[in-house]
Amino acid sequence: MRDAADYTNTGAGLQVQGKMEEAIADYQAALKINPQQVEALSNLGIIYYSLGKTKKALSFFKQAIIADPAYTDSYYNLGLIAKKAGDFQKASQYFRQVIVINPDYVQAYNNLALMQASLGKLEEAVLTFRKALEVNPKFLQAYNNLGNLFRKQGKLEEAVGCYEKALLQNPEYVEVWENLGQVLKELGKKKKISTLVKKGKPKSP
Repeated sequence: MRDAADYTNTGAGLQVQGKMEEAIADYQAALKINPQQVEALSNLGIIYYSLGKTKKALSFFKQAIIADPAYTDSYYNLGLIAKKAGDFQKASQYFRQVIVINPDYVQAYNNLALMQASLGKLEEAVLTFRKALEVNPKFLQAYNNLGNLFRKQGKLEEAVGCYEKALLQNPEYVEVWENLGQVLKELGKKKKISTLVKKGKPKSP
């Protein structure tokens, strides 16, 4: 006889394949056996949000938190929903909660910093991006986003340093090349731009 974990695992496989209706059926079967099956609750939230059913998604994420208050993905997804809705304060609260539970959840730092920047808390955002890079020194998004923030603050040399560190990790990161080129142009460093181009700036697909 199949148990809740089995239904949840097969549901996850179907979800990855894009077979959402079948995945929903398996998750619901899991919840009939165990209404506290947190992965099934959370994954249903993800599916319903992807289908544009935000209220239903919110309900499942909140049920997942009740089932397991330490399940970070539910807080994180609630943060993403609040972020998309433009409620940066609420999103910040959710991302902070993720970090409280799991201080190594690097994407939570990244999104928290973005929310802080959106709220005008630029220095706090800088510190949060730096914390993300302490957790994962190879986190490209954080380098790029921190570079963008420095550029917004007029700290162009610092922005260049961030973009260059990102490119050391991934020379094919087209967005960073574009950002770096713009900042160098603002700095008037035409010679450096031509040198970078000669090295083989990747083309956008």
